[in-house]
Amino acid sequence: MRMDVGAMMVFHAKVAVVLAVVAVALGACSADDGIIPPCTPLEGLEVNPCREGIGPFRLGTGHSDRSSAPSPVSAMLGEAPDDAWVTHIVVRATFLPNTGRCTLGDVDRTAGHLDGFASGEPAVKCYMDVRANEYYVADGPEVVTVLLFREGYSAGDPPPEEFSRYMEELLNGSEGLAGVEVVIFLGPDIDVSSQVLALLGYWDMRKNADGTVTAIHPESHLWEGADRQRHIALLEMSLPDLDTALDTAQAARVAKFGGRIGAAEDLPMLITDAGNLRDYFEAVGAYDHPDGPPVLPPPVRER
Repeated sequence: MRMDVGAMMVFHAKVAVVLAVVAVALGACSADDGIIPPCTPLEGLEVNPCREGIGPFRLGTGHSDRSSAPSPVSAMLGEAPDDAWVTHIVVRATFLPNTGRCTLGDVDRTAGHLDGFASGEPAVKCYMDVRANEYYVADGPEVVTVLLFREGYSAGDPPPEEFSRYMEELLNGSEGLAGVEVVIFLGPDIDVSSQVLALLGYWDMRKNADGTVTAIHPESHLWEGADRQRHIALLEMSLPDLDTALDTAQAARVAKFGGRIGAAEDLPMLITDAGNLRDYFEAVGAYDHPDGPPVLPPPVRER
């Protein structure tokens, strides 16, 4: 089992970023839906919510090489079966303090429309709650539990109990994620042994001197100098511009696939509510497993 936190937290595939549905198609939020303004700090927490980069938790999109141009929003949607990870929900959200927790022993189960991705190994899984400030794609509750990462282990690896405790301390420590606000992209993991949305990637947020807020493309760190300036309109977008780009891309995806995650008629529908995941997990066979239904994330532990 790898102990490099940075490598652990970089998700294992091309992110399938998604986004923002036409209100009729996926029930996007309106101005009356309790939207929390960008960069609003959590009460009692002295953390700048909109700081660029989050230290060892550089989740990004898993891209390690620069291509000829940054990935446009339309290319970051993901679709089955070409992409194992498909983003269903996008929300501007703030990580909540003291909600990081890890579990041991869940054995990988591959979703029904995928073949051979899950390892069949037990895994360490770490979760954290977020405050949903504004949904851009789909809808959901005010607080959502997300799977930050999953890492399989086997005989000969370092003791998973020690790693689990270490990660909980890191997630809940002063240099962790608590209070940080980002635009997060959520979708079911390829392992459906846990009924939860996985964090597939995010856009950073930066509050500018004039009070406006800029969303930072996850590949932004790969571009410098003149090349960066040539692509700056995509690498740094206002939140309204990002919302519009996501609306356009998501509307095209819904029209193309009829609300499913891909073209085939036997593929599941996109999740439209972060608080109602069961239909999707039933559709991909998670409830038909001989070992029983998927487990739910553990409750937050008192600290």
